[in-house]
Amino acid sequence: MPGKFSFLANDFAQFLKYAHLLIPGARRIDAIFRNSEDNEFEALTVDLLEADPEVKEMNISGNINELDRLRKVKAQSSWYSEDELPFSQVQSSYKIPDVFSEIEKVVLALRIPDNTGGKSDMIFVYFLSNMSTFGISSSQAKLTPEAKNIISRMVSNSFYALRKIASDDRSIWFSVVDMMRENRQKTETLNRKIEHLQARYEERLVDSCKYFLSGISAAEGRRFVFTDDAINLIKSSSLEYHRIENAIQVAVQLAKNFEFDRKQGIVEITADFLNFNAPLSEKEGESLADTVLEKPFNYLNMLEEAAVKVQSAKKPVTAKNLVNEFDRPVNPSAITWMVNNNMKVFKKLFALYPDHWQIIRTQFRPILRILNPDDDKQKNIQRK
Repeated sequence: MPGKFSFLANDFAQFLKYAHLLIPGARRIDAIFRNSEDNEFEALTVDLLEADPEVKEMNISGNINELDRLRKVKAQSSWYSEDELPFSQVQSSYKIPDVFSEIEKVVLALRIPDNTGGKSDMIFVYFLSNMSTFGISSSQAKLTPEAKNIISRMVSNSFYALRKIASDDRSIWFSVVDMMRENRQKTETLNRKIEHLQARYEERLVDSCKYFLSGISAAEGRRFVFTDDAINLIKSSSLEYHRIENAIQVAVQLAKNFEFDRKQGIVEITADFLNFNAPLSEKEGESLADTVLEKPFNYLNMLEEAAVKVQSAKKPVTAKNLVNEFDRPVNPSAITWMVNNNMKVFKKLFALYPDHWQIIRTQFRPILRILNPDDDKQKNIQRK
């Protein structure tokens, strides 16, 4: 199961967690520091002589004043005997300092600046008395200052190296988090746009189907209407529009059979009447090109293909230039006639397919008159 990244944990807690690997010869380590979240004191300890060392909390509530005294010392490191520490559990007894007193000072106190001014966080490292791991034993005359300086630098460098690695990793991680957050926001925005476009498409699809059904109603002399479940089914369809129109035609025939005894009134087209996999209606030789919208659809495609060629040749998109790109010669006036006589169905197709025929719908004047009739009228008025 995924856990927390080590570099996101507290630096002192991580140092204590891996101290058995970093500091040979230590038997215990304490860390006392201010928590970055609430600026309160926090104390942790680990017993390195345990089979499985575990970082635990330490109670220092009665030793704050004594700790403040140690935290104010300017030296980056100091050595103490265990009974000199304010939270020591060793019974303190007064001794007259002698030449061997330095040997008993086997607790290294490191001061880590906490950026609050004047005081430091602290790490206490309790070494074994004989210091055998470092080649030093209590049988020697004394623990030299040089040896203690080496040990202090080694422990200090271990902590700062661990902190630097964690800091670098945090910087990278936070940049990744920012990027992921930004990508998530972009994805959410894109999803909202897609949902909006889908809703617009569904709305236009339903309007087109209602328009188609109203034409059937006019031809039949009876009013056919979709129920809500039928509208929802139409919205969920991803088929080509002529397949949906075919399903509506089949549904009307089914509805008429179920409403055979009613001569007047409304006939409902329910969802169970709509079969989008129904065979296409046999009409004028079963040619798709002869369906209600297919011929105008193909004609717009032909105009757009010619417009692409004209635009590539860097020519204006006019009727004269378009007919020159047709496979068979056509009089330019025939294009204008076709556009004018198919104005309503072209409007319907432009609404159904807003991303189609971008060149002719923006550059070909006969089509522009369909899409923006008010602009064309205004231009005529200005000419007069």
